[in-house]
Amino acid sequence: MQFPALEIDHDITDWVVDHRLDWLETPFHVITTVGNTLSMTIIAIVAGLLFARSDRRSQAWLIVTGSATGYFVMVGLKHLFARDRPPRADRLVDIDTYAFPSGHAMMSALVLGLIAVALLQGTPWIRRHRAVLLIAPAASLLIGASRVYLGVHWASDVVGGWLFALVWIGVAVAAQRFLAQTLLRRTVAASAGAPLDEEDRRTEQPDAEPDQAADERRGAADAGDPDDDRGDEPERHPDVDHHLR
Repeated sequence: MQFPALEIDHDITDWVVDHRLDWLETPFHVITTVGNTLSMTIIAIVAGLLFARSDRRSQAWLIVTGSATGYFVMVGLKHLFARDRPPRADRLVDIDTYAFPSGHAMMSALVLGLIAVALLQGTPWIRRHRAVLLIAPAASLLIGASRVYLGVHWASDVVGGWLFALVWIGVAVAAQRFLAQTLLRRTVAASAGAPLDEEDRRTEQPDAEPDQAADERRGAADAGDPDDDRGDEPERHPDVDHHLR
């Protein structure tokens, strides 16, 4: 699928190239390096490990899995749209891969966005100071802007990367909730079907000893008690006793 640059893309790139400032080139090179694949991978792994060590495994899973799957989605989208980058004469970085969506914009928004969501889920302080989370979109905005400034992406590449990142964050959070609910249901089901301990069995099952004793007494009455001597004496009539005396 060929996805050519829009007319506004050409206008924005031409304006940026015409208004470049020498002193901004180095800062934007540094900013764009922070947003590359290696940097985002390190950030995602470190964040995942920190959450895992804090016994927040669900948030760790969200960051690592969401970032890893998002990377492959980004690569697939690049090959799907197969858009060319801006002209080589406008580039300050040598790169030859497809343009849309911007990997730097998408992955920075995705990784930093997932970390922001994880912090919001698992950190009470962050929930009380949500303005801190604005660092994530601000950093991604700078990284995306650096790609346009350095002439390696069209503006719509960057915007598309941000939009795809938002969609994938939603998918990752939905998957996290689904897995958490599934695990909870299985845990409850396993608890309900677990074998009773000794005390529970005594509570659930009535004591059989009284019934057993009653059965034994009824059996003895039917068979006759051999220890009862009165059962062996003949029955005497009162008149017979009178004549015997």
